[in-house]
Amino acid sequence: MSASEVHAPGSAGRLARAIGSRYRLAALTLIVIAFFGATAPGFLSRPTWIAVTTYIPEILLLALGETVVVITAGIDLSVGGVLDFSGMASGIAMQAAVLHHEPAAVTIALGALVALASGVGWGLVNGWIITRTRVTPFIVTLGTLGMATGGAYLFTNNGSSVSTIPAQLGQWTNTSILGWVPVLFLIGLLASALIGWLLSRTRFGVRTYAIGSNMKSAVVAGINVRRHLLWVYVLSGLIAGADGFLVTARFVTASPLAGADDLLSAIAAVVIGGASLFGGKGTITGTFLGSVIIGVLLSGLILLGLESYWQTVATGLVIVLVVGADEYQHRERSDL
Repeated sequence: MSASEVHAPGSAGRLARAIGSRYRLAALTLIVIAFFGATAPGFLSRPTWIAVTTYIPEILLLALGETVVVITAGIDLSVGGVLDFSGMASGIAMQAAVLHHEPAAVTIALGALVALASGVGWGLVNGWIITRTRVTPFIVTLGTLGMATGGAYLFTNNGSSVSTIPAQLGQWTNTSILGWVPVLFLIGLLASALIGWLLSRTRFGVRTYAIGSNMKSAVVAGINVRRHLLWVYVLSGLIAGADGFLVTARFVTASPLAGADDLLSAIAAVVIGGASLFGGKGTITGTFLGSVIIGVLLSGLILLGLESYWQTVATGLVIVLVVGADEYQHRERSDL
């Protein structure tokens, strides 16, 4: 069997490994749920279910965009800052519309448009710098993380929040279908399905995996790598902007600290889901399950009565362990 057959998208070997990985992730998800169900008071109650499934999309949306970037062997550290910036920009825009007595529907539409435009803008900045200057994505997005986070504070008065937002927005985003399925969770599922389709059924997905697997070969194959990477970072920014709007809608308040811890959680969800930081590997199913695991883990730690900083400790530990295992496997394959 040739190397191309072994690594070809859709090959039997790759499919078998993907299915096996999903089963392991599903089993791990059930184990984490069972653990907190047995140790955390009230974890298996309906209120906790609603709280967890309302929180998970906040991590999941960022992780979806991050997955696409990671598959190209890149990284987007700016998504938490973009979430904050977009949420604040959206909140300021909606506050202005409310003060001008605009209808609620117009106000909400304006807020959504501003948030999405903000996300796209930061994505363009990231993509343009990375593709034109060839500075590594880590450095570029670390810089734009600081810029976006600082920009979110510039919208405020000494870091204060914006709460002059239509109440109808919060009522809609905090609704649960049949009392059990939050609207935000459905949005997360829909977004996962859309990005999953984009990666598995379109040329965009084929090119994304090709660039992450071997950028030089992708260039030889005729892929415009610069243009494609620009679109990848724009997509990541767009999703982070949408997440910023939904977080603002969920709390009916725009805060410059809304996504303070979401970057670590999103990266943890991506690496738990099986995406490799070396590129060319990752699935949306894995990212979805990884997001569920992180959401359950963080919520369970709260119910156990641990201080909030333990959430950051746990998330950081997960990233180190999983990335360390990925590094070890990469070195083993390189030595073969």
